[in-house]
Amino acid sequence: NFADSVLEILSQRLTRTLCTSCKKPYKPDDKVIDFLATESCREAIPGGTQADPDKKDIEKQIEKWRTDFSQKGEFTLYKAPGCLDCLETGYRRRMGVHELLVNTPEIKKMILRRAPAAEVHVAGVNAGMHTRKQDGIEKILLGYTDYTHFPHFPDSIFNPTPFPSQASRIRPPTTAVVAAPGNRDPALQSVAVP
Repeated sequence: NFADSVLEILSQRLTRTLCTSCKKPYKPDDKVIDFLATESCREAIPGGTQADPDKKDIEKQIEKWRTDFSQKGEFTLYKAPGCLDCLETGYRRRMGVHELLVNTPEIKKMILRRAPAAEVHVAGVNAGMHTRKQDGIEKILLGYTDYTHFPHFPDSIFNPTPFPSQASRIRPPTTAVVAAPGNRDPALQSVAVP
């Protein structure tokens, strides 16, 4: 059956990577690291609640990151102001942000009884699954990307910044209305591209 045949389920979302030609390091404030640690710990709370995690868990996460992602105890994040190589966007290429749900005996039972996806997700987190958000935060700490691709991260936490806002450099999407040949509707006779 399906529950026995599934080994793992991989979830992926693509994020843009910072341009290696123009990315520049900066030292984040303590409140930025605290915010990232809070968000990471919030993902690990069983039950999928958005409750604030325990301060001890946040401090423990920051200490773990100090050994994994800092140099001499100092964190370094990156921003890319834009250059000719990246067409002034600050980004080049994409990379995946992943979460991997390993099929445990408990999850097999949940699949057989057709449990809701949220319940299976909570069981995965309880079993130690690393969520996409946590993976994205680690990729921010590694300098591969920045916070602008995480819509729930407020810009005010990460400023002041030495570079202009990423949003100010991105062109709005181009829209077009294309009429089928022979269509007599006057509203569809022209192409509108800003």
